[in-house]
Amino acid sequence: MSGERVERRLAAILAADVAGYSRLMGLDEAGTLARLKALRRDLIDPEIAEHMGRVVKTTGDGLLIEFPSVVEAVACAVAVQQSMGLHNSSTPADQRIEFRVGINTGDVIVEDGDIHGDGVNVAARLEALAEPGGICVSAIVHEQVQGRLDCAFEDTGERNLKNIARPVRVYRVLADGAAPAAGAAVPAARRRAPRWAITAAGIAALVVLAAGAAAFWRLYPVQLASPPAATTATATQPPLPDKPSIAVLPFANLSGDPAQDYLGDGLTENLLDALAQNPGLFVIARGATQVYRGKEAAPRAVAKDLGVRYVLEGTVQKSGERIRVTAQLIDAVTDNHLLSQKYDRTLTDLFAVEDDLTLQIASALDVHLIGPRVTAGGTRNLEAWENLAKADQAALRHTPADMSDAQKLAQRAVDLDPNYPQALSTLAFTYFEQADFGWVKDRPAALDRARQLDDKILQLDPEFAAAYALRARLEVRWELPQSDLEAALADARKSVELGPNDGLGHFTVGFVLYQLGHFDEATAELATALRLDPHVSIWSAGLHAMALSAAGRSGPAGVPRFSCGRSRPRSGTSGPSLTRLGNTSRRICCNGWALNPDKRER
Repeated sequence: MSGERVERRLAAILAADVAGYSRLMGLDEAGTLARLKALRRDLIDPEIAEHMGRVVKTTGDGLLIEFPSVVEAVACAVAVQQSMGLHNSSTPADQRIEFRVGINTGDVIVEDGDIHGDGVNVAARLEALAEPGGICVSAIVHEQVQGRLDCAFEDTGERNLKNIARPVRVYRVLADGAAPAAGAAVPAARRRAPRWAITAAGIAALVVLAAGAAAFWRLYPVQLASPPAATTATATQPPLPDKPSIAVLPFANLSGDPAQDYLGDGLTENLLDALAQNPGLFVIARGATQVYRGKEAAPRAVAKDLGVRYVLEGTVQKSGERIRVTAQLIDAVTDNHLLSQKYDRTLTDLFAVEDDLTLQIASALDVHLIGPRVTAGGTRNLEAWENLAKADQAALRHTPADMSDAQKLAQRAVDLDPNYPQALSTLAFTYFEQADFGWVKDRPAALDRARQLDDKILQLDPEFAAAYALRARLEVRWELPQSDLEAALADARKSVELGPNDGLGHFTVGFVLYQLGHFDEATAELATALRLDPHVSIWSAGLHAMALSAAGRSGPAGVPRFSCGRSRPRSGTSGPSLTRLGNTSRRICCNGWALNPDKRER
């Protein structure tokens, strides 16, 4: 026997098992076995064959599969998990069959068709680390697959695996659509949209939640393109609203020190917040004016570009503890200067400058400020305000490192003033974005932290619009126990009622209406969001285009429509027609798939 040759080969190994199999069997043994058998026949085995896999063995609730390459193994796993997500969208949460998957590659021993060795053991341990509906891979798999498949990875660090001598670096695959596929469904007692609409809602989920580079309530989404120059207006000027309309340009930092940019940004933000809460004004979103930051902008051209009558521009200069603030309010129709003001104050007087400017702008526009003004988002602590302004700057850059920095700065602001609603709001935003983009290991915990902070904001200020927008976004997360589309719609509408000039609030209402299948209403809300931010964002424009299409209407000129090549249909596939998107549009889709509204299930 000692001279018998042992067969070895390099293989990619996929280990999978059913999450909660014992519970499912306890609920309905015969039904679970029948459903698992049907899934193998109709969904899983065809994918394995397509990717040249070989089922080595089954263990009741588990599978061990060998592939000729790691690329085929990961591609198969992603395809299966995506298909399972669609399959489970119409299945009650307690009856779902969800797989955990682990993938490794290495040298294996082949014996009587079975495979053994360290490579197999590591794959099994990785599978145990995966979330239901998720995929975990080893570092060597990540290295070989990265850049070859349309999926992203999260590095979860080195892990000590049971009975494995060396630590293994583990990566989580982010293309599996864990949010809609692995999460719990909206309870049956709540209103459920048709299956095709649920799939479309999944698409929209990344529009609003992946945002990328999108900011949440005060930090607006990445633009498709900046205007070519500050003196170039859009091809078609939007009509002026029937009430005073204003754009607040970013206040320029004249100190020569980029580290002082936060002063101008913070002042601009506070003025915008104070004005935007007034229903008697039409206030352009911050995202639309950020493209003029650091540029010479002709007020008349800016007004024409954004479709407003009035433009506020200004500068901030800090020297020691002294600041100089200048501001000009210009009527772009008549070229008259309605307000020209200069303040030389100490830095501690900044809040008084904000109060004075807000009052003078309102007076010049002949509108009354409604309700109490909450200066600097509700604090008189200058250090807390400075930390929040810097946090907002970092969050706007929207990278993992910057979001972590923003979280620390916002937490510092909250530590300095625990009852500072705007700081709590930004802090909640950082947790939400980290969870949504997979930038933290424990996403449910991050989402729960965002919810706790949001609850505290509403306790402090029951009329804080952004808190209702955040609560709506949490209520559309299907993996959370509070998932409820009807409640989300009520909260989204409350945010718009309290913040009538918040474009992202209108976007949120449109997003929830789209999920509920109310496409005409969704189109109207999304059109309002686009009007408040005339520099079209890919998120707003993309969902607006889909809502128009779902409502059977054509989009207005200038609004981008997203098209893509069609893939071959899978045999036996029912439900919505799907089309595969390329890399450039991947972030606006659910799992890289987009709904073809012309062939939806009726």
